[in-house]
Amino acid sequence: MGRHHKEIFTDEGIDRRETGYYSTPRFVADFIANEMLFINPDGHYVLDPAVGKEELLEVFHDLGKEIDGIDIEDYGVHSRAQFIHQDFIQFYHQQIKNSIFQRTSPKYDYYIANPPYNCHEVDYIRKNKRLLQSLFSDIGVSNMYSMYICALIDLAKEGSLIGLITYDSFLTARAHTPLRKKILSECSIHRLVLCPTD
Repeated sequence: MGRHHKEIFTDEGIDRRETGYYSTPRFVADFIANEMLFINPDGHYVLDPAVGKEELLEVFHDLGKEIDGIDIEDYGVHSRAQFIHQDFIQFYHQQIKNSIFQRTSPKYDYYIANPPYNCHEVDYIRKNKRLLQSLFSDIGVSNMYSMYICALIDLAKEGSLIGLITYDSFLTARAHTPLRKKILSECSIHRLVLCPTD
């Protein structure tokens, strides 16, 4: 018997758990962007690695920042970002390989994300286990959002900012102990806001 997950439908009648797409409310997107811009108002380049329908990017776009948006799904919204139709984990893998051989420097000043949470991550992890274990040997491969957090930390240059929405289980779950250690050893935490599920 499998576990039954509560279905959560979008306005279009699609179960959000099927696609892993959870839109970000405007006030949340604005809050994260404005906090990042308060800390560093002078950055120029932005990356959203799970860009979806570009909800997180309006503030950056209105200020004329250069924005790249990556997503494995093309939702047809490309007015704020240069869209890259790719799996972010594959993008991360390419960047890691390139930095080893070419000594390239990451360009992004801001990383903003609402990483994917979906019921297909178990299949994705199982199908890509060898690669994922090699990429995330320091934190493990328990779920997608922890791998996204790790990848963003690894890609970020000194002084760049990461603003994201994620489950709070990374704060307490035993499986995320290595991720917590990575965050505490490699990042400065400016703000942590716990929100209700609705």
